[in-house]
Amino acid sequence: DKEPLFDAIDTIALALPAVSGLLRTVVFNVERMQQAADSPSAAATDLAELLVERGMPFREAHAVVGGIVRDSLERRVPLAELVAAHPELGEDGLALLEKGVAVTRRRTPGGAGPEPVAEQMKNFRTHLDVLGGRLPPEPA
Repeated sequence: DKEPLFDAIDTIALALPAVSGLLRTVVFNVERMQQAADSPSAAATDLAELLVERGMPFREAHAVVGGIVRDSLERRVPLAELVAAHPELGEDGLALLEKGVAVTRRRTPGGAGPEPVAEQMKNFRTHLDVLGGRLPPEPA
């Protein structure tokens, strides 16, 4: 019963230097991340939620929004144009496509919205402080 434990320890011992190297050299392309977050397609879930709030079953709302997104991609028509023209989305749906709106609506703990991320960062800093006191100094 101990062999799987020892195997896991060996695997972690091999993986830690790789993760350490990754974290030392990682570079985030913040501009590209912002573009992705501001993409109208990032609001697909929000559009489906709007339809659900208006009484449409989720399965149907998912299919409607999926069809609109697919139509936008296949016909190369801006998503905003199709959303604005949709009788059940219109201006309210169009407002959900504005830059930054989709990500700010993410409020679930552990989610990608500003509030959950701030909470995750606070918890991460607390854990780092605790763990930092337990680590030996890095070799020179």
